[in-house]
Amino acid sequence: MADASSVTAPGDQSPLSYQSTIASSVNGDDLREPDFSNMDEVVTLIVDSYGGLDAKTKFIVHKSFVCHYSPVVKAVFENGPRYPRNHRLYNTSSNTAQLLVQWIYTQKVDSSKLKEEAAGELKTQSLVFVWALAERLQIPRLQNAVIRELQALRNRGEPVATLSLAYVYENFPPANPLRR
Repeated sequence: MADASSVTAPGDQSPLSYQSTIASSVNGDDLREPDFSNMDEVVTLIVDSYGGLDAKTKFIVHKSFVCHYSPVVKAVFENGPRYPRNHRLYNTSSNTAQLLVQWIYTQKVDSSKLKEEAAGELKTQSLVFVWALAERLQIPRLQNAVIRELQALRNRGEPVATLSLAYVYENFPPANPLRR
């Protein structure tokens, strides 16, 4: 097995050192393209927002795509009920799920297309939340893309929501890349 500290995601200049960022697919499976042979199978990602205050948002995605990038979701669909068609994204906003789905299909994170949530969720909060979701779903390449987008926002001089910083410091260990 490869040493996790030496794994570099495509487009990154230097290796990432945070173990859980590299936790999935150290063998390189996530670097290949998704399987396009079974594009008629779709699944629904159901957004179950924080406290369930918002109406549930649903995203219909190709099963082969989401399972290709997330070993967690793949395990749900392979080891769960005989023919599962839904997966709940608990404690997730629609912006966060939108960024996840956007990345699954384009391999890009573009926060400029996000709308401000009714609860006041800003771009940086959405990015931090999608990074945390990618942690739960074991998608290190998405985490790397989020870090690059956060750096781009900072370089453009866009404000960083202080709630985002508080969330990071309360929910992630000191070695976490978001705390650097």
